[in-house]
Amino acid sequence: RVTALAWAAFQVLADRCVSWETRSMGFISSGLAQQVSLLLTNHLSRAMDSLVASESGTSDTLQEALSMLLGLARSFMGRTILSQPACVSKLLLLLTDQRPGGEKE
Repeated sequence: RVTALAWAAFQVLADRCVSWETRSMGFISSGLAQQVSLLLTNHLSRAMDSLVASESGTSDTLQEALSMLLGLARSFMGRTILSQPACVSKLLLLLTDQRPGGEKE
């Protein structure tokens, strides 16, 4: 339950950063974007781990993280997040996972 509240707060904060960026004509610290990237990458890792462990082969957590990335992608902060090696690595790992339905081999 605390994790769900923390994730919701993180989503609001990321959304707010993008709105500040829009109002201030594109200025958001790349340091802030790197911190957001770190948190989002860690969240992606946990979501991917839970997907592998789940028997259903679906993950709402993973879907939420990917939706958030999609929403951020057009902003400076989103582009900075997506340029971080750890984030790119996690996304590539997710994209190249050949296991059907997320099942362990």
